[in-house]
Amino acid sequence: MGVVTELCDGYQGAQETQELRSSSGVRVFLTDWATRKTDAPQLGDTFPGNSRLTCVRRTFNGIGKPSGGYPNEYTKCRVVCEYIDEAAQTDGEAIISSDYAVDVLTVGLGRTWSDGITAVDMPLSVIIPMKEFTARISMPLALAHSNSIMNNIGKLNDSQWAFGGCIYPTGTVMFMGASETIASDAIYGLKAMMEFKFCYRAIPHNYAWRSDSNEYDYTTPLLYESFDFSELGLY
Repeated sequence: MGVVTELCDGYQGAQETQELRSSSGVRVFLTDWATRKTDAPQLGDTFPGNSRLTCVRRTFNGIGKPSGGYPNEYTKCRVVCEYIDEAAQTDGEAIISSDYAVDVLTVGLGRTWSDGITAVDMPLSVIIPMKEFTARISMPLALAHSNSIMNNIGKLNDSQWAFGGCIYPTGTVMFMGASETIASDAIYGLKAMMEFKFCYRAIPHNYAWRSDSNEYDYTTPLLYESFDFSELGLY
């Protein structure tokens, strides 16, 4: 097996760069042509010092005169490995659209009419404000097809969620699902244009009307489960 040597591509003198976090990276190697695919980092390997970056593409370029054989074999090989952060968005901030509407809830029995004596003998309906909104964003196909979408449809935010310039208290946003459109990108390959759908209610979704105390209260067990919205890859 040949010995792989990492090259400093485009080196032009002393240079120092510091960065807190990057969403992409490139490494260049020189190795033997015959062992190029085993010497170089493998697809799926992480970038040294940044485990968020994953190798998604390897390019092999023959160097030196061909040594014969079919297909052409070269004396050396220059390998370019490209890395991306599969959890990072690739087309900037999410595009958010919202619809403000009302939600109709059924209020249980136990109330009286205005005289304070006559009991309400049939369930009533109450209207509360809500906001349905979508977040449209492009992301790598692997992230779009992860289990975080299917496993969390119909669940609530398990903690305060800051998104799109708003701060949503715990349990007030329900993840309603998503739609996707697949597109091809010249650099990153297949990508998914995702549209995530949410429903916000000022009164947490796990709360229902409690007729004996005339207030909203949560039940045991809870009506809906919760999860960490960061699993969706929205930032």
